[in-house]
Amino acid sequence: MPARDELPTSVLYELPACVLIFDAAGDLRLVTRRAEALLGLSSDEIAAGLHNSETSKPGAALVSKLVSSGPADPIRLELERPDESRAEIEGSVMRVEGSTIVSLEDVSARERRERAERDFVTNAAHELQTPLAAIASAVQVLQAGAKDDVAHRDRFLAHIEVACRRLERLARALLVLARAQTGVERPRQEIVPVAVLLSSVADGLAPGRRVDVDCDADVAVLANRPLLEQALANLGQNAAKHSRGPIVLAGKRSDASVCIQVRDNGGGIGEADRDRIFERFYRGEAPTDGFGLGLSIAAEAVKAIDGELELETSSSGTSFSIRLPGARMLR
Repeated sequence: MPARDELPTSVLYELPACVLIFDAAGDLRLVTRRAEALLGLSSDEIAAGLHNSETSKPGAALVSKLVSSGPADPIRLELERPDESRAEIEGSVMRVEGSTIVSLEDVSARERRERAERDFVTNAAHELQTPLAAIASAVQVLQAGAKDDVAHRDRFLAHIEVACRRLERLARALLVLARAQTGVERPRQEIVPVAVLLSSVADGLAPGRRVDVDCDADVAVLANRPLLEQALANLGQNAAKHSRGPIVLAGKRSDASVCIQVRDNGGGIGEADRDRIFERFYRGEAPTDGFGLGLSIAAEAVKAIDGELELETSSSGTSFSIRLPGARMLR
């Protein structure tokens, strides 16, 4: 029987923590079950990797790096598991009576939440500035004397109403997107009539621009409406910014899916920009007064509703396509 002050290895193996213990000679003495699961390796694979760095797998290499670093503040490392998934790992090392204890923690979910919170602040600031500027401008004109003219007053009050509706939609979309990015809540899905949605998006685009809607009344998709509407609005605003001719918003059913397109007849997107067009803050070579967030937010919104976003571009125009599961509208 083991001594009273010792615990069997089988008991230590079941500890609810990701821990590895090395003796004074540097040999691996214990790996908990949770540590094996986190690293995606058995204790034998970890030990073998530590003794042969040339053939060691990423999990063993990560442990070796921590052990060689010695006692220090927690270190943040990225781990590629055998199934090709990636995880953010926070590791720390301590020495106790000649033994080395390595403690690991998967902070991927925490990092994802923190990143999503930072993104939410940036996205909200970017998206809210346009309707807020429209409201501020309309109020200035009304205070300058337009409020005394019935026709002008009604026109600018209508501008304020449209901007307020846009603010409401933005708030809903950004909150849903933030919850989806952090994994807190899946976006609620509903049957969305595409023709009605496209008409709403068209009404909110740049005043005076011709926007054609091409969609049968019975076309519908299964999606989260606020996120889909926000994605289409951003794609439409991008088209309005980079082209002068009419913008086309189209929806077509294809087998079990529906393809929603935003098309323009501008000069297209240069080859150097195509691979980076959906990156945050990427503005390309074309002059623009934006922050390079509109297309990034559109891509994140489409991803959150499990859609596919595709780009086709040439010197005669650009087409963004969103592909989503189709739905049938009950009459």
